[in-house]
Amino acid sequence: MTSELKFKELITKRSSIKGRVTKFKIYLESLVALESISAVEVNKLAMKLSRMEALFIEFDGLQSQIEVHSEANQSAELSTRDFIEQEFDNCIAIAQDLIQSNSSAPKRVEGERSIAWFSYHLTKAMMLESYTRAFKGREDVGATSAPRNATQPQPSRYWLPAVNAIGTTRGMTR
Repeated sequence: MTSELKFKELITKRSSIKGRVTKFKIYLESLVALESISAVEVNKLAMKLSRMEALFIEFDGLQSQIEVHSEANQSAELSTRDFIEQEFDNCIAIAQDLIQSNSSAPKRVEGERSIAWFSYHLTKAMMLESYTRAFKGREDVGATSAPRNATQPQPSRYWLPAVNAIGTTRGMTR
């Protein structure tokens, strides 16, 4: 696949993510308009929120790839990142507020981390380790270069201990 085709594919994927965020935003607006939300709706919202948090992680990786491919248009890509991140932030904040205000479950204690937070940071650590392993000892790779042929880490090697730790680590909530 040529570089230009790859870039167009990345842009298309980003557009799809942006559309999903817009769809979630419209869903949230319909919930905000209601006087009260049923327990079933709160549970559905919690599941959708979890998917949105995971989608943000996917967006972050995708946008980073786009920025690497689009060196000439870097400022426009950074503006696009800011805009979409603000949309994510607003939607996630509204959803969390709706869940907390309409849920009988105990509120999250300050300092506790969600599974999405844990997943995001674990993914970042995996990417860094993979990058470091792939380019160890290479002098031709600068600080801003992206890995070209980085081997993908084995998910089970990283995720199994992480999943086991979720239930035993203080400060984590499901």
